[in-house]
Amino acid sequence: MILTHGGNAVRRLATVAVLATVAGSVVQAQAASEVTVAVRGGLQSFDKSASLDNTAMFGLDAMYGINPWLSFGPAMTLARANTTGDHFISMLTYGVINLGDTTTFYRASQPVNVLDGALNLKLHLQGSTFQPYATGGIGGYVLFLDSQVNRGAKSKSGLSFNIGAGVLYPLNDVSGLVLDVRGVTFTDYDRTVLDPRSPDQRLPQNARVENSIFAELWPAPPENKKTVFNFSVTLGFSYTPQQFGGGN
Repeated sequence: MILTHGGNAVRRLATVAVLATVAGSVVQAQAASEVTVAVRGGLQSFDKSASLDNTAMFGLDAMYGINPWLSFGPAMTLARANTTGDHFISMLTYGVINLGDTTTFYRASQPVNVLDGALNLKLHLQGSTFQPYATGGIGGYVLFLDSQVNRGAKSKSGLSFNIGAGVLYPLNDVSGLVLDVRGVTFTDYDRTVLDPRSPDQRLPQNARVENSIFAELWPAPPENKKTVFNFSVTLGFSYTPQQFGGGN
């Protein structure tokens, strides 16, 4: 769904409610025993059809241990990416168009905040040196577009799910280093929402094909897909505090 300034209030409240639930789960989990909190940072690689440049990202997981090999809890990631300028070629024409005056072509882009939140399950193996794990979950994502470029608040949200694996290297009984590889799928995606151009700045229909200069300089963007697969590799620090409320 697409949310614009003054748009559907019910959808906006629903998005806020989902994120608030995830954030609330983090707080509640931290008040329980046997909670492992992992802070991660690394590279976020987006699907080419997402029209977002690869960028740095930050992640936070708070997993409540059900037993020694199974845990669950909220997982959140945040990245700030730029739209891919080569997918949104713009033109500005000076003077009278019909007289063949000067036209300038340039790459148009805008910054986008990408927030993803999910409820994950995690399966892990205990070991003295390395502890491998697998994780997966379902949640939602929100793309917050630049308010200046769009002349007001604008966002795009949808359902997401993730699956990944990693390894924990224990430093002691309560902390360790984490290497995490994860794939996240965004559904109901529409990259046209990211287009920062006004209608008069867009290339004529099929201009890239009709003019070989355009085809050479700016190849046509990938097909617009409703489902995009993104990939992340992160390093982080994991901490499992001692039991609260009279624990050890």
